[in-house]
Amino acid sequence: FDLEEYLQNCDDDSYMMLINTHNRKSYGDDSDGSNNDDDDDDDNSEMINDTHNLVHVWKIRGDRLQAWARGFVDNRAPHRIIGADGSQKTNIWHLKKQERRTKLEEWVKSVIEIYEEEFFDNCKRFEDLHSERSSLDNAVKLRILRQSKIVGMTTSRAAVDQALIKALAPSIIICEEAGEVLESHVIAALTKDTQHMILIGDHMQLRPKVDQYTLSVDSPYGYNLDVSLFERLVKEREAKYGQKSPNGALATLDTQRRMRPVISDLLRVPLLYPTLLDGTNVREYPPLTKGMATNLWFFNHDYEELSLTDDGPRSPENEFEAKMVVDLAMHFVRQKYEPHQIAVLTPYAGQLLRLRELFQSQRVSIFVDSRTKAEIATLEARLRGRGQHASSAGVQQVVLDYTTQIDTDNDDGSDDDSDDDDINADLIDSRPARRSRAPRGGEGGHMASVAMKDRMRLSTVDNFQGEEAEVVIVSSVRCNQKGNTGFLKINNRVNVMMSRAKHCLIVFGSANTVRGGSRPGRAAAQPTVFRQMLDVFEKKQLIGDYIPLLCKDHPHIPRDKLHARAPGDIPRMAPNGGCTEICGKRLPSCPHTCSEQCHPHVTDHLNIQCNIIVTVNLPSCGHTTNLACHKSTPERLKTHKCDKQVRATLPCVHEATILCHQTTNLAAIRCNVQLPPTLPCGHDMDGGRGPPCYNRDVLNKYECKVLINITLPSCNQSSPPIECFKRRDPIFVKNLQCPVMVSSVCKDCHTPTSKTCFQTKKGQKCNANLPITFILCGHNLKLPCTILKKINEREYFKDTSTGKMVATINGGQDDVLFRCQNICDANLPCGHKCKSACGKCTFHSANAQYLSLLSSSTPLSSSSSSAYPTAVSSSTFRMNVELLTRDNHHQICSTKCDHPLECGHLCRDPCHYPHLCGPCTNSSCVSSSLSIPEGPVAFDLELPPHWNMTASDEKVVLKKVSVMVHKRIEKMLGMNPEELGKGRDTRHVKPYSKLQIVEVQEIQSPCVWRRYVPCRRAVLLQHNTRQHDVIRVKTQDCGELSLIPCERHINEVHLFHGMNYKIMQNIMRYGADERVASLGGYFGAGIYMAEDAAKSDQYVIPDEKDLCYMFVFRAILGHSYMSLSSMNDLCRPPFLPEPNPEQMIYDSIMGECQKHNPAAFLARFREFIAYQSSYVYPEFVDFPNLLIASG
Repeated sequence: FDLEEYLQNCDDDSYMMLINTHNRKSYGDDSDGSNNDDDDDDDNSEMINDTHNLVHVWKIRGDRLQAWARGFVDNRAPHRIIGADGSQKTNIWHLKKQERRTKLEEWVKSVIEIYEEEFFDNCKRFEDLHSERSSLDNAVKLRILRQSKIVGMTTSRAAVDQALIKALAPSIIICEEAGEVLESHVIAALTKDTQHMILIGDHMQLRPKVDQYTLSVDSPYGYNLDVSLFERLVKEREAKYGQKSPNGALATLDTQRRMRPVISDLLRVPLLYPTLLDGTNVREYPPLTKGMATNLWFFNHDYEELSLTDDGPRSPENEFEAKMVVDLAMHFVRQKYEPHQIAVLTPYAGQLLRLRELFQSQRVSIFVDSRTKAEIATLEARLRGRGQHASSAGVQQVVLDYTTQIDTDNDDGSDDDSDDDDINADLIDSRPARRSRAPRGGEGGHMASVAMKDRMRLSTVDNFQGEEAEVVIVSSVRCNQKGNTGFLKINNRVNVMMSRAKHCLIVFGSANTVRGGSRPGRAAAQPTVFRQMLDVFEKKQLIGDYIPLLCKDHPHIPRDKLHARAPGDIPRMAPNGGCTEICGKRLPSCPHTCSEQCHPHVTDHLNIQCNIIVTVNLPSCGHTTNLACHKSTPERLKTHKCDKQVRATLPCVHEATILCHQTTNLAAIRCNVQLPPTLPCGHDMDGGRGPPCYNRDVLNKYECKVLINITLPSCNQSSPPIECFKRRDPIFVKNLQCPVMVSSVCKDCHTPTSKTCFQTKKGQKCNANLPITFILCGHNLKLPCTILKKINEREYFKDTSTGKMVATINGGQDDVLFRCQNICDANLPCGHKCKSACGKCTFHSANAQYLSLLSSSTPLSSSSSSAYPTAVSSSTFRMNVELLTRDNHHQICSTKCDHPLECGHLCRDPCHYPHLCGPCTNSSCVSSSLSIPEGPVAFDLELPPHWNMTASDEKVVLKKVSVMVHKRIEKMLGMNPEELGKGRDTRHVKPYSKLQIVEVQEIQSPCVWRRYVPCRRAVLLQHNTRQHDVIRVKTQDCGELSLIPCERHINEVHLFHGMNYKIMQNIMRYGADERVASLGGYFGAGIYMAEDAAKSDQYVIPDEKDLCYMFVFRAILGHSYMSLSSMNDLCRPPFLPEPNPEQMIYDSIMGECQKHNPAAFLARFREFIAYQSSYVYPEFVDFPNLLIASG
């Protein structure tokens, strides 16, 4: 419930309806008085024009303000509010819209003032407590740190705990990897007590990471934020003093102990380390990498990269390089290098994704560190967010963000901006901000189930700084005609990329692209580290368009036959890591040589099996056989099975040809000798062929179909012919029926019968048909003796004329097993014969009672000018007829009426006694309209005679009912007292268990009655053409209420209707109006009625004197549709079932409850809904006092 929304839009009446709905949902079930809190009664009862009291109520209960705005709080007296004119209002809706908005602003402002000061006080208190706790934590940390001589932390932590650093006051600060730390991070760790700072790092490798390209050294804007303090100080001193700085302020380590000398020569270029020295340990490395003809190689190719697509730019990738890299990596694995000794590096994330896919297709376990893993996740997320997808080759496409437009020339002097844009994009996307270095080989593994030593390392260049591997394969990716090199012209990154290998370094790239491309008119390229390294490759002749493989076991093979130039060449030339020649080495287990392809990683051949065929003698039987050499060892010959064929005698005495090794277990041999077809019973099997010897058990299980006779054990008589195999079944033999005929007499009817021996022993029932006579009606019938046995009221006797047994039965309605099915043919009150089954009628059993009633009534006269007697006698006669038909003594008469009409024609409708005939159906009749007949003979179509009104009267008159009617209505209200006041929508908060009637008045409303009577007549006419069930309601048990009896067969009944006292006058004068009903009801917009006052009492709203009003409607339910579920949004009943060519609808809907049908939607009470006001007439109004407390 949004109070502000309702206050702003409450001018519309529909909002009042919504509020009423909310009231029912919020307070409808709160009838137990649980909200009567004693501690806030005083606050709720006083006049809430004081804002603080209002907020106090709001604080006590969350929805109290909304309830007060609706004019009440629980069951307490309404509050008062002062309007703009000074008048007191009991309901906020009585205020004008502007006044309500003003009140709302006052309430909101008051609430803010009360809580605003408290909120800011709490914020300040939180800051003080947080500062106090931080001081205590720092004090504890400081006490611990002061006990240590060395304290280590990251630069980020030092910036956070500046207060702790100042209190610790370290005099010496050592910063490792200072070349990768921003200058601001180093300064944050300095204090006034710092006396000596030592920076250790390499400014020639990667700089600190900045998120914006415009702030980096590579951008033309000059911010140079990624220049570390270490790099700035080193360059200043080198520019001033050279390599040797005075006072030892700058010390350079010139000796490297990682790379073999041929690899370290790449770093001795002028732009890197021209004075670099090699340690002694690197000269002790193996002279040559396994499987390679050289330890250093640059694979030069001209297969262009893929960096632009129709969807825009993306991270560059080179499919040719990726496949060659994977083939080479698998070649090193075949050389028995451990996977963790091999590292594959690439400067681009797009190439990294492609390499990962290819390695996964080779089922190779790779390791990806946490930073590279986060980088891949970011790229894949952008891939999904931009709507791109993998290509047919599985290449992941990545869209790059261009956050900065660069208007400067390339570093090589050209005017091509795409190269620098590419650098900008990769700086943004290729590596995350460096906060702290991930542990080497630590978290971020790709497959947790594989050990680290069994994984191959895959990483970008940026994330591999500080790492190393025995074998490093580099995929530089870039190959284009423009000479755009991207990352490859950043010296720091090329330095890292080329300095990670220990034993072997293989680089894939395009020398033409590195040197500046072949575009006509392009200016000379500026010198870069990669270009100087390329000069080293060419000088040492370690560059080519192939990969030089080497087979150490077959050095005679020409070198050019082991030059791999395209994907697939390496696995073809060296499938096992060597070459395609036969191994030829002597096997240690036999005098033969190895016949497999070259496999240099196998040295001892202990696990190689010799497959040369040799002839040997088997020790178990002495036979000779041909076997593979590795199967001819003495141990394996002992277990070898000889496959020579021999003759042997089986346990069944038959001889058979079997294999030699099968002689050790003759019982397992299946003998296929054919057996004779003779069965154990002496008969032969069908077909004249017996089963094989191994399946001899089928003779005992075979079902012999020969017909035989056996002696029955029950009577020693011969049985009828049976199949031979069935005599083995004792249950079948026991149940065989003896066919010998035996004479017997029925012990019930004493009729002699002839039965079989089996029927006599089983006591089979007598099937003799006996003539019977129904006592009540005298009809005759033949029934079997077995049926007569079940009838209670029966008598047997012997017919002297025929000498046969006969019987008599009652056959009336009380006999539930058998009733007379002959035509009743009794005279009905309408003068026709009853055409129902005789057993369904009870006219004969209560003949005297109904004859007395009929004798007191005026009979029909065929000579009378009218179809019925006078009004008074007709009323009496109809009441007597209702006594006849109320208990369904006879079925409804379906004979044609044939009564003479006023026009002289005969009525051709089905019998509708005791109701009026309809209009004449003869097309030539001039009086066939539906006009209402005049005169006293049709008093039920005019105003009732006891109203004492004229035809022109329109005034509504209320008359007090008789004592009998008063008691009957009081009885109707007293049904189900335990259910009173428990409805979901009840409007009363005090419990009650009794309805005490103050007064009952009959409503005489001519206007409503004239609208009701034609509808009543129309339903009567329709009843003759469509039959329906009669609905029994509880109010009928209390007797007739009106001098105008209800038409039961059209379901005209009296029902309750609860209401608001404010609309009582409108209903009495104009009737119930379905047009104001809501479509949101369980059965749509209709007039809802109930047979229990405990259902209607929840909708009663008392007046100011707590006096309640409840209508008793006379309602025509007619052909009612029974519904087990809710049917919202209805404005009429549904259509009748097919066939329904005239598209007729039901007259009403009856909502069934779970007491009558467990599958129903309603729980306790049935509901009856009419959808036209002409179907209901408010006949009585009650004045019950509903507030009588129980107990």
